[in-house]
Amino acid sequence: MRILKMETKDCPHCTRQHPVATMAVEETNIYKGVKVSYEAVYEYCGVADEWHAVGDMISQNYRSMVAAYQKAVGETASADGSPADASG
Repeated sequence: MRILKMETKDCPHCTRQHPVATMAVEETNIYKGVKVSYEAVYEYCGVADEWHAVGDMISQNYRSMVAAYQKAVGETASADGSPADASG
């Protein structure tokens, strides 16, 4: 786990203004029956001691999971997780 950014802002989790850390963490999930590990990005609310994803983090985390799956099975696919067009 590592801190990518720390900024004082209105926390979307607890609605208070305080330092909120953007963290990269190692995540493990099952995707299409395959166990994959990848780096996911979340914000951490120290007031509530909770992790949450906001905005593009959800999409970014999904794309990271799909990329880890593709690497694990040797599949080539587009960034959104759909099969790549073989015609090029």
